[in-house]
Amino acid sequence: MRTFGTIAGLAALTLASAACAAESSNSATPDINEVSDEVVTIEPHQEVELSEWCGDKELKIGMVEGHDNSWRRAVRAVAENEVAKCSALDPNVRWVSAGGDQQKAISDINGLVAQGVDVMLVNPDFGAAELPALRAATKAGVTVIVWSQDPGGKPGVDYSGKIVQDLESVGKDMATWIGETVGEGNAVFLGGIPGAAVSANLIAAVKQGLADYPDIKLLVDEPVTTDWNKVGTQRAVSGLLARYPKIDGIMTDWGLTAQAAIEAFASAGAPIPATATLASTNELGCAWKKMNEQGKDVPLFTIDYSVDNVIPALHMGVQLANGMDVPTVAKFHMLPYADTPNDKLPDCDPNLPLDVDLSAPLTREELAATVE
Repeated sequence: MRTFGTIAGLAALTLASAACAAESSNSATPDINEVSDEVVTIEPHQEVELSEWCGDKELKIGMVEGHDNSWRRAVRAVAENEVAKCSALDPNVRWVSAGGDQQKAISDINGLVAQGVDVMLVNPDFGAAELPALRAATKAGVTVIVWSQDPGGKPGVDYSGKIVQDLESVGKDMATWIGETVGEGNAVFLGGIPGAAVSANLIAAVKQGLADYPDIKLLVDEPVTTDWNKVGTQRAVSGLLARYPKIDGIMTDWGLTAQAAIEAFASAGAPIPATATLASTNELGCAWKKMNEQGKDVPLFTIDYSVDNVIPALHMGVQLANGMDVPTVAKFHMLPYADTPNDKLPDCDPNLPLDVDLSAPLTREELAATVE
């Protein structure tokens, strides 16, 4: 089996390497089911030998994020820590954020090419709209790795490789949990910024999972826009409650969104629904703990370790830039972190900022630094 940079300190993660199907490079909706039989399984606390991924080439690393928040800054910190392990890599990671602006994200990709980066890690929040810029960067000789979200396209043409979140399993796990916890009722899915690939792909998987639970009705057929902030989420929930007074379950793609939604339900005097989310926050865990101490039963389910996805993305980029024979398509499998109906309670650290992901592989000091 070919070598592949993996992740230390996680339990039973799976990277599923996929052969590229005949997928159009202009596809706006990637196939979330695309996966081959070649699977790399990460053992608990498995350390990766530096020689397996570092290489000898001196390389400059660039990172492009479509948005800016504590999760993104945690990703940056984790990537910088990993870069520091390899002496061949320039320790100055060139990190840029588009702040939710699609045109700036495209400009940022072009800008990093002009700066002479050798490896570019791109979290493509705007999906297929970024493919022309990614393709141009690849043609210019940059090793481009798209990670976390899937923009569609084809490795070797639109970018060098991709390692994206296994949103199929996340969505199906959320749907199963909502189906088993709620039994019968109404549910909604709260997404991020308009057109966010992670939101679109995750709700597609949720719909697949809910097919096994016909008594759960998804009230809105597409992700409800929240802009990944509290004000946007509260506005979205107020609009939903005005149209649908009975909501029994909510699903989200970020813990901040989940917590803001819980606050909005409480402010409206409405029952707080069972909540399932990807990428939880310290605030969500602490809020759940407080509600639990007050005797409020709010079922909570979180799937985490999403920050860690950047580590194998970096490994893949460095390996390909060094000419190593590695898979160019992979999926990053995340794990349940909290499941309160099954007595798996969320973490809470009152000494840390609320807006941090406690599952991230960072020290408490490093986590605190991710919040501006």
